Amino acid sequence: MTDLNTRIERGAAFLDGREPGWWQRIDLETLDLDESCRCVLGQLATDLGDPERGVWPRVCDQFGVRATGWDNDDNGRARDIDLGFITDGEYVEELTAAWRALIEARRG
Repeated sequence: MTDLNTRIERGAAFLDGREPGWWQRIDLETLDLDESCRCVLGQLATDLGDPERGVWPRVCDQFGVRATGWDNDDNGRARDIDLGFITDGEYVEELTAAWRALIEARRG
């Protein structure tokens, strides 16, 4: 398994190219990779409009990723895992902590 920090660094680089300054918009108090609306992508999608469509379709539109629960394509799930946006369920707390540490480091 790829190291969690390596995965989130890839995910952060992915977001840097699509949504500069994304890390400033994350609420660290509610950040939780086990909750779709509180994960990194879910929080970024909350202000994209059209709440009737739900979070994941807006995330997919904005960031060009397939998120678990929206697209069950195995390749999309593997990509999300590789970028640290989701986990296979075993390391949710560790992944959340790793994202929190990366964001805190960026905020200085």
